[in-house]
Amino acid sequence: QVTSSVAWLYQPKAKMPDVITVFKHVMWPRLQTLGWKDKTEDGVTYYILPGVDMAKQYCRYNRHYFDQVPDILRCVKKQWSKNEQAILSMQLYEACQQELINMEKSGTLSEQVNFDLLMKKVQRPRRK
Repeated sequence: QVTSSVAWLYQPKAKMPDVITVFKHVMWPRLQTLGWKDKTEDGVTYYILPGVDMAKQYCRYNRHYFDQVPDILRCVKKQWSKNEQAILSMQLYEACQQELINMEKSGTLSEQVNFDLLMKKVQRPRRK
């Protein structure tokens, strides 16, 4: 029997959300507004650039469509570097990732991350 005064010592530590979870909550909705689409085949989700038809022969993996979050992030950084909304999405994603790491280090990370609140927190101007 654990007494309530030390029960918190035995609570399981909250697990850091993985990269895919953060991507789906933070960045993917914004990329969709820019025309990106997703398609699931055989249990694999592909993220497709705007205007790309996967049925066409010219369509190439990791150039026109992706299945890994790091590849999508590289694409946004390189090919979309002039698109302000894409860059803002990338900055928001990176800020959320960093804030989650900070929360984990400080022990304030909870089981259920409210991504709407997290995004508001990282978008709030910092006081000097």
